[in-house]
Amino acid sequence: MRDNSVDVMLLCETWHDTDSVSIARLRADGFSVIERARPRVTEMSLSVNHGGVAFIAAAGVRLSAIDVGLQPTTFECVAARVTSSSSPQSVVVIVVYPPEN
Repeated sequence: MRDNSVDVMLLCETWHDTDSVSIARLRADGFSVIERARPRVTEMSLSVNHGGVAFIAAAGVRLSAIDVGLQPTTFECVAARVTSSSSPQSVVVIVVYPPEN
């Protein structure tokens, strides 16, 4: 993101869990992250957690999670309000991932 001056990135099929090292490292490096990992069928599974969606934002961009009022079971989604520190205007963005089942 830094090399290409990308301020906001929306990701599908992130293959992460909420406690994943990759998500923690992004936060430790100053990025804002709003994510939704695919719920695991079994918590004790060591297999890769396919699916998942996330917003990543660079410093100077504020992400605010938005509750869309549903917990979909046939697709994954996360919504956020994106606000730049240089502008009072914001935009609402939703990333949707319809996995093949």
